[in-house]
Amino acid sequence: MRLQGKKLDFIVGDESISTTTGKPLARGGQVPLIVVNEFGQGKAIFLNVELASYPYHRLTPSSRTSLPEIMERIFGLAGIEPQVRVLDASGNRLPGMEVVRFANRAYEHVARPPQSPVR
Repeated sequence: MRLQGKKLDFIVGDESISTTTGKPLARGGQVPLIVVNEFGQGKAIFLNVELASYPYHRLTPSSRTSLPEIMERIFGLAGIEPQVRVLDASGNRLPGMEVVRFANRAYEHVARPPQSPVR
């Protein structure tokens, strides 16, 4: 996960956290924000950030937080990738887009419901 050069704009969870065996991938000053600890064939990812607003910011085009992009990268570390991506003309994530998938026998359909906000 590459975070260098990214402006991480979110709220720190606990400023008293420190690391021992985990590697901080991002810091807010001296406070680790994203910590990865590898063990055996797995890894644990600790997010020391406020996540309650994630559903709102994921859908809000004018959101200034980098939380949706960071969460996408963290899901990628875990091998979780969206089956359908909706991007803007520049190739960036398109906030506020809802994609629905459904199957009808041998056919699979992908659609954007008409009530989805598009800006």
